[in-house]
Amino acid sequence: MLAQSGRRVLQMSTARLLAGLLAASLLHVTSGQILQATAPSWTSPTPSGDDIYLTAYVGEEVSFELRAVARGPLDEALTIQQLEPWEITLEVDEDPGLPNVAVVTGPRTTADYKFASDNVTRLGNPDFTAQIAVSWVPTCVQTRDYNVHLTARNVVGFVTKRFHLSVVAPSPELVGFDATPQISRIGCPVNLTAVAREGSDLIRERGYLAYGQVVTHSLSRTDLRGRTQPLPELYGLHFREVRGGNEWGGS
Repeated sequence: MLAQSGRRVLQMSTARLLAGLLAASLLHVTSGQILQATAPSWTSPTPSGDDIYLTAYVGEEVSFELRAVARGPLDEALTIQQLEPWEITLEVDEDPGLPNVAVVTGPRTTADYKFASDNVTRLGNPDFTAQIAVSWVPTCVQTRDYNVHLTARNVVGFVTKRFHLSVVAPSPELVGFDATPQISRIGCPVNLTAVAREGSDLIRERGYLAYGQVVTHSLSRTDLRGRTQPLPELYGLHFREVRGGNEWGGS
């Protein structure tokens, strides 16, 4: 009886020991290896904040660059090919996509596995990076709001950066025009003065060329019955546009 009881105690102790070793092994794999791996996170030169609001101008480049970093598991049993799920995928989300003619450079990715001189022993967790750049020159027909989302992901998780782009439309204004009726005779000069400019003080100060104004010239006449009719082409008639007349002192 005593011998049988001793054998039972020994079997139970052995079972507990094996269970403890198995739990310790699983805990080591889970806590010491897998949990040391991380989801991607943003780092410089990525703009801060989840939502970034940018003002864009016609004909002027708007650009931004993002960089993500992540850590892989420290597990010497895993080959480099088996560690690929921890590497970073960084790309533009298909929805809402990109504005037309926007240019994406990258992503450029790196993987640092930190091997010892024997090329077998791991000296630390592998580090992964991914970097991407987006540039865009809006055209005049693209003067509206756009959303661009970029996501960095690996097997652990993902992060998304949301850009909100607002392209400023031209706002031309006629700031000087003399609408007084003029009577002229053939062979005598007629002076018509009009001053047009971009309505935004900021755009005028920055000198954005795409916001230059196009002035259309036309002449008409009013007959005795009060009807307005366009003038036919007259020999020697011409218009002259004076450059630099972008200020108006009238009211």
